[in-house]
Amino acid sequence: VRGGTLSIQITPYCDNIVGLLLAIVQQDDLDRSLYSKILGCFGDIAVTLGSTFSKYLVRVAPIIFNSVNRLKLLSSEPEDKEYSIELRCSIMDACTGILQGFKSQPESVKPYLQNIVHIVTLPDFYDDIFSSEELTLSLLGVLGDLAGIGGSQITSFLLTDNIVIFLQTVS
Repeated sequence: VRGGTLSIQITPYCDNIVGLLLAIVQQDDLDRSLYSKILGCFGDIAVTLGSTFSKYLVRVAPIIFNSVNRLKLLSSEPEDKEYSIELRCSIMDACTGILQGFKSQPESVKPYLQNIVHIVTLPDFYDDIFSSEELTLSLLGVLGDLAGIGGSQITSFLLTDNIVIFLQTVS
């Protein structure tokens, strides 16, 4: 849909939509599952708007990238493990939306590539990775998008033990 009719139709409303989502996601008492859904919304908006999303990226990217810190606060209780998977999927969805939204103008997203690489190379990000097909597929998508946009400069950073083992296991 990138650059298509939906993009044209939604663009006039995006300042308000993104502004509201940013305000909601920064509330201290926000339900954590709503938090993760909002991250996914940022990715959906990014892929729909394409490079037009760049005006929001400076405010949205830190929220997405800092979301990984929430994983450190979770326990090993079943409900926290489930939320951990949901949150990681949402982070990956947001990153995918940004990467795919900027495929036509990769220079605009290059300043954020290192942050995405940081997320996908965190050892904690691979906890129970195969317990969710959605998470596995989301991570594969982000790795592919990173390699496609960043080329050999990024690919060399992706050759961590966690990623190599993950890719060997998936294939």
